[in-house]
Amino acid sequence: MYATPDQSAAWLAARMEQLGIANLDELASMANTDKGNLSRIFRHLQEMPVGFYDSRPSGVLISRMTNDVEALNSLVTDTVITLISASLTLVGSMVILLLLDWQLALLIFLIFPVMAVLSLIFR
Repeated sequence: MYATPDQSAAWLAARMEQLGIANLDELASMANTDKGNLSRIFRHLQEMPVGFYDSRPSGVLISRMTNDVEALNSLVTDTVITLISASLTLVGSMVILLLLDWQLALLIFLIFPVMAVLSLIFR
């Protein structure tokens, strides 16, 4: 038997209240996560049948929800920072090489494609 979204939402709200979480904003601030992602997951959980909640502890659901969103946000922000940092390091190194000895720099730049192909072959 499936519950209506209102029944599922009421059940989840009661479990959140038992854990001392007043509302979605408090849950988002506790997990230090993006409220948009957390809201989408929360809406999805509201549409789940009551049987889904009977077989899973509410603390596990809340913990997984906040940890997954936090991991996603961390992945996105860390990847962007690393990509920008690595790109600036590469461009800066190339500029310094060209300024110090342009002939040696061109020779090194010719070796890069060969190294890239070899690294793909011998992965």
